Amino acid sequence: INVAWQDAKTFIAWLSEKSGKKYRLLSEAEFEYAARGGTKTAWFYGAAEDSYGSRAACKFANLHDESGKKAHPNYVWSHHLCDDGFGETSPVGRYQSNPFGLHDMLGNLREWVEDCHGPYQDAPTDGSAKVSAECEKRIVRGGGWMDGASTSRAAYRHPLPENYRNYQVGFRVARDL
Repeated sequence: INVAWQDAKTFIAWLSEKSGKKYRLLSEAEFEYAARGGTKTAWFYGAAEDSYGSRAACKFANLHDESGKKAHPNYVWSHHLCDDGFGETSPVGRYQSNPFGLHDMLGNLREWVEDCHGPYQDAPTDGSAKVSAECEKRIVRGGGWMDGASTSRAAYRHPLPENYRNYQVGFRVARDL
């Protein structure tokens, strides 16, 4: 947590050099594909009417729920009507995986991806990241521990400056074979 995009890139360069393998941030397209886990719904564990407000969300993602409401009573947005026992971040792999076997793709932390912010119509069509020398903001995906349904769905994206650090932002790496 509290990792800026620039911090993630520095770590990835170190990891690649140390291991001799190529690591990188995921592209937006890769993240969304992985987060959906082969499903067509906004959340791999069901549609909004099946997941938001029900107990399903707490089985699959660390989102704003009863524990979060207790830990942060001044947060005014709606919460999931379940209780996973975590008012903030949770240990990695605590929740059931998606159909691809991936954990924590939705919830827990918003995750940096490689892409520059911009409209979808300008995005590459091959799944690669949209990059630019004049990138003002980068994208986080996946929702975090204090997010409700609308900001934790697979397609949700949020632009942030590269140097932004927050207790709800982190990253994951991909390794090229």
